[in-house]
Amino acid sequence: MSEDKRNKERIEDAADQTKKTDSKKQQKRKTTSTMRRLLFGGSKEDLEAMDALAVETVESPARAVWNDFKARKSAILGIFGIIFMILLCFVGPYLWPVDILEQNPTMKNKRPGFYYLNIPSEVKNDAVALSMGNNFGAGVSGDGGLYLWGELTDAYKAIPELEADEKWVDVACGSSHIIALTDKANVYSWGDNLHSLPIVPEMEGTPIKVYAGRWVNSVLTDMGKVYHWGAVLNWKVNSIRYSMPPGQPGQVVDQALARSTAILLLENGDPVVLDRTRDNIYGETPEHLLGRTVDVAATDQTMFALTDNGEITAWGRNEFGLTSIPEEIQGRVVEISAGTRHITALLDDGTVESWGENSYGQTDSPSRGDIKTINAGYHNTLFITEDDQADGYGLSGYLMGTDDNGRDIFRRLIYGGRVSLTVGAVAVVISAVIGIIVGGLAGYFGGWIDMLLMRLAEVINAIPFLPLAMILSALVQNRVDETGRVYMIMVILGILSWPGLARLIRGQILAVREQEYVTAAKSLGIRERGIIFRHILPNVLNVVLVSITLSFASSILTESSLSFLGFGVTLPTPTWGNMVFAASNSRVVGEFWWRWLFPSLALAISTLSINMIGDALRDAIDPKTASR
Repeated sequence: MSEDKRNKERIEDAADQTKKTDSKKQQKRKTTSTMRRLLFGGSKEDLEAMDALAVETVESPARAVWNDFKARKSAILGIFGIIFMILLCFVGPYLWPVDILEQNPTMKNKRPGFYYLNIPSEVKNDAVALSMGNNFGAGVSGDGGLYLWGELTDAYKAIPELEADEKWVDVACGSSHIIALTDKANVYSWGDNLHSLPIVPEMEGTPIKVYAGRWVNSVLTDMGKVYHWGAVLNWKVNSIRYSMPPGQPGQVVDQALARSTAILLLENGDPVVLDRTRDNIYGETPEHLLGRTVDVAATDQTMFALTDNGEITAWGRNEFGLTSIPEEIQGRVVEISAGTRHITALLDDGTVESWGENSYGQTDSPSRGDIKTINAGYHNTLFITEDDQADGYGLSGYLMGTDDNGRDIFRRLIYGGRVSLTVGAVAVVISAVIGIIVGGLAGYFGGWIDMLLMRLAEVINAIPFLPLAMILSALVQNRVDETGRVYMIMVILGILSWPGLARLIRGQILAVREQEYVTAAKSLGIRERGIIFRHILPNVLNVVLVSITLSFASSILTESSLSFLGFGVTLPTPTWGNMVFAASNSRVVGEFWWRWLFPSLALAISTLSINMIGDALRDAIDPKTASR
């Protein structure tokens, strides 16, 4: 037999087997259908409907409510909004720590944005000198041009015009001013006209380097003399003059400016603090530095000196661990530079190490080994590489700007949100417990109990809410600390907010207490408490849930109103309400819009999200609206 014939027979056998199988299935279906008709009756269409009904999953009431709830877009949006705010406010403070007592006047009223490190390409690709102010920077390019970046005012942009053959060679930035030097030894200063900073004095010798402090200008001449002008009263150098302490040998070769003093480096290797502050925060200069110092640096309250063996010595206050110098870098340092609360060291292998405050990434040193020189300032460190490329790290800007005390609004917003949301949640729990108990008892028992409880509710409800809350807050505000004040606001809001919920629950219970299931429960001997809390209250749950969500939003707004009026949580502890209050004047509203806009948006998002959840719950629970 040929192969083709065998294949044909196998195909025919397979076809016959398939027909037999289909025939058996059809016969089985017919038999089943017949049995169903005999047992249940009805047409074929009825039987198909029964089959569909049989496989349909029976939903519990809770699942039916949940399915209807999550099918509503407003509910999902509300859940997303409130979860986002909760995570932001309760997790955010751990990711972005905030010191509620911190003030930084040099950074007050800064606009939102991340552009403080947007170095122009002319400088970024060919840099000679760099300097960083509080929220702006300046740099000199290889061709002698001067370029600025960051938040620039018209006063900053007014760069002096030079002669055709004149070039810029050095620049330094203060808090709100700039000082720069040209190759013809001309010194220019511009920016805000504070303390007569733009007025450059006459000096003995040729200027070779410029410096800038917070509100101070300084120039070093080729004669080893250093001149200071501006806000130098704390140094007892209240005149524009040569600032060398009497009796000190040698000449000045470098210096570093701090907030209230300066440290000079003399030609003989001595570091000299220009003057002590009133509380002597710097102490005495370590003797082992005399004759061995090759570089100096200074933060607001700490001095640093680099010795000829590559080691750093620090003295003064140890805030942010500034005096805790990493052991692994000792003996390898070639240059140091400091900002307001951090310091950066350039090592012999071209890498850098920064330590101190790291609120804005100013100690997040880059992992590169080609850095030639560094210049730290305020909350940043700028550097130039071996191939003259410029870059930096640290504060690049503020997501939501700063307030009139230089505090980061975003950080205070998430910290204040934790307080506002907690106050709202605790207050609504207190009011809900009182409202459910009072409304349940009044509605179920009626009579004198109803009359007594409702008269009490009416008395509390008749008193103007905000004035009463303000009075209670004012009576105890000086008797408790800030934590106790927060607790007090929670309790006040809770005990004054329950009458509305109690009346709603009472009305609902009056409508259902005569229903058949209540009568049946009574006939079975169930206790009154069980009937109220197990049979009646679950059937008015929709009213309770909706009222609670609305009360939550209302409590947040009320706390904000109290804080706005000065009777809630007081500054420096932030809440959304007192943040809005702090921005409540016409100048702030017009010029510093970010100070009131973002707290207001946080309030709006939270309350709107909660209200949407409440509305969706009401519609899902109520059988009359569940089909919508």
